Amino acid sequence: MSSARLGEISNNTAMLPGEIGCAASHLHILRAFLQSKEEAICIFEDDGCFSTTMTASLLSAMQTFISQQTGGAVLLLRKRKRLGKMIQSYQDIKIYEWFRASGTIAYIINRKAAEIIINLNTSIRFQAANWKVFIAAGAISLYALDNDLCFEWEADGKYRSVVGESSLRACQQSSHKKMVHQFLKSQGKTTFFEFKVLLKAYYYAWYRMITRR
Repeated sequence: MSSARLGEISNNTAMLPGEIGCAASHLHILRAFLQSKEEAICIFEDDGCFSTTMTASLLSAMQTFISQQTGGAVLLLRKRKRLGKMIQSYQDIKIYEWFRASGTIAYIINRKAAEIIINLNTSIRFQAANWKVFIAAGAISLYALDNDLCFEWEADGKYRSVVGESSLRACQQSSHKKMVHQFLKSQGKTTFFEFKVLLKAYYYAWYRMITRR
C-alpha cells in the first residue's frame, strides 16, 4: 500500500503501515458482514490455530451467545488475565467480561459492534486490536474466556508479525495517546471513567481470589 493511500484511509500518523493495513482488512470484513444476514460472525487471522479444546458445537454456542446480546458485543476466543464477572459457561469453558483488551487473532462479533467500530474507526485512527479504547468509550461490551480455544502460531519463534515491531507501534507513541484521550473526551468520557473500567478488572480478580470462583 502506497504512502498516499495510507494517508487517505488513516488520520493517525503514529500508526505503522502494518497497523493501518491490519485495521483496514478487519474493517473490510466487518463491512462484508453487514451485507450478509448473519447476526454474528467468527473472524480468524491467518496465523491463528485451533486448540484441542475447540469443537464445532462449542464455537456455535459462543456465536449464539454473542448474537443474542442487544448491544455491541465481541468475544475473544482466548484465555486472558484480569477478567471481570463470569457471564456464561459452555462445556466447562467460562465466558467473562473483559476490560483491558487487545488482540484480534480469533474473535466473534455481532452486527451492532461491527456498525459501531466501522463508524468510530473510519478514517482509521486505532488499531484493529485496540478494543480497550472502544470499551473505555462505552461503545461495546467485550468478553474473553478462561481457556484458549485459539492461539497464535509462532513457528518455533521464527514467525514475525506483518504489523510491525511492538516497540514501534502506535500505542507507544505520545501523539497516539493524545488522540485516544481526545476521542474519549469527544464521546463524553473522562480519564476517571478509564480508571473506573480498570478498577473493575482488579476488583473481580480480587473477588475470585477470595471466593475461589
